[in-house]
Amino acid sequence: MIIRSVRRITGWQPSYGVANLKGDLFGGVVSAVMMVPVALGFGALSGLGPVAAFYGAIAVGFFTATLGGAAPMISGPSALITIFTAVIISSYADSLAEAFTIVMMAGLIQIAFGLLRLGRFANWLPFSVVRGVFVGVGGYIFITQTLWFLGSPIEPGIGLFDIIASWPNAVLNVNIHALAVAVITLAVFISWPDRLHRFVPDALVALIVGALAGLFLFDSAPRLGDTPIGLPEFQIPVFHSQVLIDAIQPALILAFLSSMYNLLTALIIDPLTGRTHQPNRELVGLGIGNIVTGAFGGLPGAASAPCSLLAARAGGRSAVTGMVCAGVLLAILFGLGRAISYIPHAAFAGILIKVGWDMMDVRFLRRIPKLSPDIGLVTLLTALLSLVFDVISAIAVGFIVSGMANALRFQSQQLNQTISTPLLDMILFPDAADDPDFDPFRARVGLLSLRGSYSIASAREIVRVISPDLADHEVVIFDFSETSGMDDSAAMAVEDLINSIVRDQDKACIISGLSDQLEENLSALGIFDNVPGEDFAKDMDEAKVIAARILEE
Repeated sequence: MIIRSVRRITGWQPSYGVANLKGDLFGGVVSAVMMVPVALGFGALSGLGPVAAFYGAIAVGFFTATLGGAAPMISGPSALITIFTAVIISSYADSLAEAFTIVMMAGLIQIAFGLLRLGRFANWLPFSVVRGVFVGVGGYIFITQTLWFLGSPIEPGIGLFDIIASWPNAVLNVNIHALAVAVITLAVFISWPDRLHRFVPDALVALIVGALAGLFLFDSAPRLGDTPIGLPEFQIPVFHSQVLIDAIQPALILAFLSSMYNLLTALIIDPLTGRTHQPNRELVGLGIGNIVTGAFGGLPGAASAPCSLLAARAGGRSAVTGMVCAGVLLAILFGLGRAISYIPHAAFAGILIKVGWDMMDVRFLRRIPKLSPDIGLVTLLTALLSLVFDVISAIAVGFIVSGMANALRFQSQQLNQTISTPLLDMILFPDAADDPDFDPFRARVGLLSLRGSYSIASAREIVRVISPDLADHEVVIFDFSETSGMDDSAAMAVEDLINSIVRDQDKACIISGLSDQLEENLSALGIFDNVPGEDFAKDMDEAKVIAARILEE
């Protein structure tokens, strides 16, 4: 009966059986256990508190799994979303009601993304930009947690330079108990054997050990304090016109970040499960989840790559995994009760410092000098902007710089495919070699061979570089026999080059090797209006004959 209900609600394949259910149950339980320390840490970091993170993990996780359908997607708080949520609270909203209004607006925007079928465009985001954002956010989390590591407080939304400026004071007034708890937690997190990770996640073990150390050995370490547990309180959105207008920008940013994180995680999970996710459906499910979490005061979120990978490796193969995870988190929340309030900040610092370090991926950073300069530049620039300013500015600048770098690379490749060479007169007039006045090295005909595809950037560069060469010849042959493509803007640039030869310099142009499709496209744009019909050739042999005729005339 349970299996029939699952099929009816989610439309899963008829092959779903008891074996699948066992894997999904185990994957859901294990990923929920791993989500606990992550949710607690990110909740404390955001300024909303650990309970808000639990509500977010439950709401976003359940609705994304049920309506999104990528298997096995485990959703909840993530580093990118947490950092930006803290920015929303400190910079964009005057109250929590306004902050949650922004979260709900972001959910609506994500639903619109899905309905407009914009999910496929996530694949367009360059890898160097994505990696740079992860490096920057990981660095921010790492630097931020140094304060909790030393026993100093962290203000929500605090800036990077403020954190660095507070280091001397934090070192001089270090809380030895907090430092001990953080070191113990970090040591357990790092040293937990990989073979046991599948059954008992390292982050959970580290959190338990750190909490016990703070409770029984180092009780002077600062703790979370009062954490009331109960049913969430409904958050009434703020419908004031000015608030809604001001909320559009942060809501768009939050929607974009959450969508990007979710779809990138889905791309990672697909190979493990043998299924292909539906990006637009994912966005709709994620949007509904974020609307619900905003309505109940939860932390917005997206798919969690570590938890999703753990669920897949533990046997999870369908959306039931995410539903089970949400249910287990709800049970854990009410089971923990007030015990959460006794966990030291330093225990979270030990976990989040490791999370930040892993996000920075030092192993990848060491390979940057071996990568192409443009990829290295975009990665480092995006990372620096994410670290110092904000994620959305980093993504925007990184995307623009990456696009410019790609354009320059394509332009260089296209220019390298272009050949401009003189044709010696002896090629065109072999019978004239007996003439005592004939100069075999004279070249009155030039050849411009356009190979491959061309965009406006490369075509303009061809005009700039090639024009002086072509000015030395009386006749120019444009060979299109190996031209695979040319956009309209590039065609206009080629027209300018032809017109400068025919109209401005009063010389002849011969068009050779046009395919039927290319001739139809370029003729429709009027590119060859100034070239006489008799100066078109099917191939180079015919073009040489036409060139000889023109020169004799």
